[in-house]
Amino acid sequence: MTTPITVLTWAIVALATAIVLLSAVLVAVRLRRTLRERRQASLRKEPRRQLVELVADPDEEGVDRLLALPRPAWDALEPVAVAMLGKVRGEARDSLTRVFEERGVVESALADLGHRSPERRARAAQALGLLARPEGVEPICGLLKDPEPFVRVVAARALGALASADAAGPLLASLDDGLPAQVVADALGRIGSGALPALHAALLAPQPATRASAVDALALIGSGESVDPISGVLAHDDTLAVRVSAALALGRIGQRAVVDPLLEATGETQPAPLRAAAVRAIGTTGAASAVSVLVVLVGDSDPRVAHEAAQALRRTGPPGVRALEQLVGPEDAANPEHGTGPAHAREALALARLDLARR
Repeated sequence: MTTPITVLTWAIVALATAIVLLSAVLVAVRLRRTLRERRQASLRKEPRRQLVELVADPDEEGVDRLLALPRPAWDALEPVAVAMLGKVRGEARDSLTRVFEERGVVESALADLGHRSPERRARAAQALGLLARPEGVEPICGLLKDPEPFVRVVAARALGALASADAAGPLLASLDDGLPAQVVADALGRIGSGALPALHAALLAPQPATRASAVDALALIGSGESVDPISGVLAHDDTLAVRVSAALALGRIGQRAVVDPLLEATGETQPAPLRAAAVRAIGTTGAASAVSVLVVLVGDSDPRVAHEAAQALRRTGPPGVRALEQLVGPEDAANPEHGTGPAHAREALALARLDLARR
């Protein structure tokens, strides 16, 4: 008859055996990985030196050496070469691109976009983006729905590098799948003017995150065609955060046409965060035409608005600095940090003096 103690003993023995076996498996996996990494490092040691030589001094001989590498050595070197491709320009980039093309990297990368390994999928998307291969746009757009988040991020960046207008719509749609908004905005910004139609349409999207990302991307592109659409968002959007983004975007675009809509957003009936953002954006433009309004806003009851107005005056150059000196008063203008004028004006004037000293 089996006693409870015997059952417990067998259970403990079985558990201990399982732990030992699991530990052995983990050790074996780590050992295998270590050995593989050492072998890869050994294989790419000499080819890496040849790669660096080619990048430093591109020539036909260097290209031929990389093209002659045995397959195992090239496979070990390829991830390093892909990373290098994103850092070089000119003749070095042309030579390295030729190596990739003649070694069939484009074809293998297109095939690897559907590989079961997420690392392979990501590396393939990165390579196609860096190589600016237009045939990669459609399949990489498919990776925006990849189950692995890091693959989706790499795919978005690759699409930005490819700069195809066809990717704008899928990138905006990827926001619904949880792709970080800043990653999407950066990719759309790199696409440039080709993305403008899709981005302008996205300003009317029902999701605030989509509208905000579109605004951020338009700010990166900086086209004058976007001033009116973004001004509409600034005036009428029903989400305060999106309106704030629109104000800052207009400031980054920085053309004369942005000043009036920004001034309207500084009105007393507007929410304080929006007013502060609009004032900051005016300062970013450096518009001297706004000095008289900024002078009034330095005395605003909201400290954020008053601070931004004083700093905006500093950024408008000599007209703004003269206005700050008048606000501080003639007696305090020479030593504003110890004066008795408005605190925000004194701080801004002191910083303006530091700016002048640095120049």
